[in-house]
Amino acid sequence: MAPVYHGPTSGGPYAMINASLDPSVNYTDTAVIAGQTYYYVATAVDENGLESAYSNQTTAVIPSP
Repeated sequence: MAPVYHGPTSGGPYAMINASLDPSVNYTDTAVIAGQTYYYVATAVDENGLESAYSNQTTAVIPSP
């Protein structure tokens, strides 16, 4: 299960963008604005509900229409 986070600034802060834990390896962020850059991280949650540290950050530049 992987919570997914994004933010407008490299290094955070980040906000969780999936309302529930997502067991898939694919996620679509539908709350983005054209022309903006977003920085994404994910975490893992174990069977006790303990969340890991953030993953390495990745970047997405949303194209303008």
